[in-house]
Amino acid sequence: MWRIPDRFAGAAVGLSASVGVLAAYLLTLAPGVVWSGAGIDSGDLAAATAVGGVPHPTGYPTLMLLGLAVRAIPLGDLALRLNVLTALAAAGSLIPLGLLAARLRPRSGMPVSLPEAASAASGLTLYGLAPLVWSNAIVTEVYALASLLLWSAVYAAVRARIHAFGGSVAQRWAFASGILLGLGMGAHITVALSAPALMAILLRGRWGSRLGRRPAAVAAAGLVAGCSVFAYLPVAASLDPPINWGDPSNLERFWSVVSGEIYRSRLGGNDVGTTAAKAAWLLGEPARQLTWVLLPLLAAGGASLTRRHAWAALATGWIALSALAVGALYNSRDDEVLILPVLAVAAVWSLVGVDEIARLAAAAGTGIGRLVAAVLPALLVSAAVIRGTELAPEVSMRNATHAQAFAHAALAQADPNTVILTQDDRATFPLWYERNAPDGKSDVTIVDLRLWQFAWYRETFGRRTGLPTAAPPEQLLAAGTWPSSRPLWAVDIEVSGDRSSDVLATVRTLNEP
Repeated sequence: MWRIPDRFAGAAVGLSASVGVLAAYLLTLAPGVVWSGAGIDSGDLAAATAVGGVPHPTGYPTLMLLGLAVRAIPLGDLALRLNVLTALAAAGSLIPLGLLAARLRPRSGMPVSLPEAASAASGLTLYGLAPLVWSNAIVTEVYALASLLLWSAVYAAVRARIHAFGGSVAQRWAFASGILLGLGMGAHITVALSAPALMAILLRGRWGSRLGRRPAAVAAAGLVAGCSVFAYLPVAASLDPPINWGDPSNLERFWSVVSGEIYRSRLGGNDVGTTAAKAAWLLGEPARQLTWVLLPLLAAGGASLTRRHAWAALATGWIALSALAVGALYNSRDDEVLILPVLAVAAVWSLVGVDEIARLAAAAGTGIGRLVAAVLPALLVSAAVIRGTELAPEVSMRNATHAQAFAHAALAQADPNTVILTQDDRATFPLWYERNAPDGKSDVTIVDLRLWQFAWYRETFGRRTGLPTAAPPEQLLAAGTWPSSRPLWAVDIEVSGDRSSDVLATVRTLNEP
């Protein structure tokens, strides 16, 4: 039987799974900004990219810098290009997971049979087709990029540990791990929770020795270098862009944005019982998201890692538990997405489990080994095909054109110098994008009344429009002090379901110039 050399096994598994899920992502990709599902923030991120601005906290500078590069490509709508970038990052994140599992498998160093490689690739494909992963891969969001950088950092740290006695080779991998972690924090700040896991991998349990400390110190230097992407925020803010959340032009406001100050009230607001119940529900997500097929593999892989690579079990376990804790404590409409690292850890353990089961089957005898080699890949390939076929219609965003169509129609009908009031992300973000797109209607102003409480927002509004900021526009209109030359509109949003077509936006005219 033809076998894949060990040095190429992880790449072969990761690449084959990546290509498969990328096809699924592109076939179900959103055509632009959306206002439902995982893509509610897509309009904000795309609008900030269009103007070189600062999106909602924590600013996501890594995505913004990549977005500026994508903006320079003169092909199609910017929002669609950013959606493609997200799909590529999501598919690409499977590659470091495959590489990592190959390094941790029980028979590392030995060639991998084709049935075993097919089983591993199919298991990894099931992760890529999990509803939570898939839905965040087909719209402009930050989680796919964060996952790619996080698991690339973990893989680099493992390589540094393997080459611990290789001098400069280990240090290069350690430095790369730090840089990738810093860039990952620029994609989503929760990636910072994985820093203790990376340090534990690099220190090799030798906390007091120079051999243990050097890779960690090199990684720390790389982390500082990677975090330099956060310099984008004050630089962008200093240019006074139309989208400038928090105006991080000074140290106090910079920290407010990076630390997500305006969202802190969402952290830990429930009682202990509610939090525990939520944590228990989230703990069941791997079974719901990855299907029962991977559960035996997950158990076998976890047992194998605990026996052979306890440090890897602890490091990946920390990543999963810290993500689970944040998901349980944080309260928002999309807090479930915070446990994506839990699913990734489950995928890595399952891939290790494939090799462990193959090893045990081979040890049990030739007949059993051949049976497992025939049944396991057939089961996992079938599960991946069935899963993808069943979920595609449910997850697909191909026809999610409603948000951008609404925004285009609203701005097309607006008189020059109209001020449009909103109080919902579903209205604000598509309008921001349509207004700030290259061919947008720049003489229209979008005001989100939820942000009026912040001084930076009122300052930006007054500076850019010349309009009074003593009170919200509606109060000024009621008091008779709103300029009669500025039409004032308001947008109302009604939501009846989870699909794009379940959102109804209506526009009201508040005054007649």
